[in-house]
Amino acid sequence: MGDRSEDRSAGDAEADESAESDNRGALETLRERYARGELTDEQFERKVERLLDTESLEDVEDRARVREEETNSV
Repeated sequence: MGDRSEDRSAGDAEADESAESDNRGALETLRERYARGELTDEQFERKVERLLDTESLEDVEDRARVREEETNSV
């Protein structure tokens, strides 16, 4: 029984690391887009706020998909 909880804890830790890594990548992308003039101050601040409020991996994945779609459409 202890092994299962350890496995779940390891999986949770990996998911947390992945989400944190995705957040860092998304924040870096926002900074780059802002620096290139692709985002106004207001857009940048709104997107950063939304990113920092992220609580789930699904939210990060959804945002990454939208960002990729926006990048591909430009």
